[in-house]
Amino acid sequence: MVGVGCAHFKAGNYVEAARWQERALVEHPSAIWVHRTLCPAYVLTGAKPEARRSLDALRSGYPDLTVSEVQVGMPPLPESYRNLVFEALSEAGLPA
Repeated sequence: MVGVGCAHFKAGNYVEAARWQERALVEHPSAIWVHRTLCPAYVLTGAKPEARRSLDALRSGYPDLTVSEVQVGMPPLPESYRNLVFEALSEAGLPA
């Protein structure tokens, strides 16, 4: 489900990306790392309360997380995809 969500994210279908990633979290609530792309999907749809909730969930599991750390830990994805994630996490309030 995460992969389907990421494919929708890459295609610019951010609502569908969020929907699939939320489904993944229902199945595996401990997979907090999913929020590193769920939060940006919400940011890019303009869903600020959902983006904030997702960022808070991400930071609950990784309280000292920064955008720089996300950059280091991201899988090898296209640069445009990665940059979109990093910019949206920053916009949501994740420290640099």
